[in-house]
Amino acid sequence: MAKRGVYINACKIMIDHIGRYKNYLVAERNYSEHTVRAYMTDLIQFMNFLKENRLPTDTKHVDITKVEEIDIREFVGGLYNKNSKASISRKLTSIRNFIEFLIREGKIAKNSAKLVPIPKWERRTPAFLSVDEVFVLVEKPDNNGVLGLRDRAIASKLGTLISRPQLSRFLARAAWSALCP
Repeated sequence: MAKRGVYINACKIMIDHIGRYKNYLVAERNYSEHTVRAYMTDLIQFMNFLKENRLPTDTKHVDITKVEEIDIREFVGGLYNKNSKASISRKLTSIRNFIEFLIREGKIAKNSAKLVPIPKWERRTPAFLSVDEVFVLVEKPDNNGVLGLRDRAIASKLGTLISRPQLSRFLARAAWSALCP
């Protein structure tokens, strides 16, 4: 029965640390509600991983002061088949920043998470307009009048310099500003 009490007490302490960290993110760091929610979800996921996988079977309590680099590496390694590299990077950053917070609070001496490398994101090459699409874009404006010539010059420049998503955003903004001057 005493072990159960130790487990509940240790979990309450860990949850208390996470609660104080949440308040810190909101009050001092001014993080958005979405970012704070993501960080809290990441930390609870990490805490559950520690409870289920890395702690001795006789205690099963989460003692953040006992977390080592290998614990964090195993957690991150298990994420690769379920998460994108961007999500894994955020989860690792959540853990690193939480441990840094605990260091500033005097609860932990070192940040073992800093030894775990953050995965590199895949950068996608943007899709650019084809030559035919540029010609269609350039021929679209009316050639009569100053505005038509201006639009044609802008279209020819834009068609060669920016990607499809950038062009879509630009045209959407241009159409919106034309409707609402």
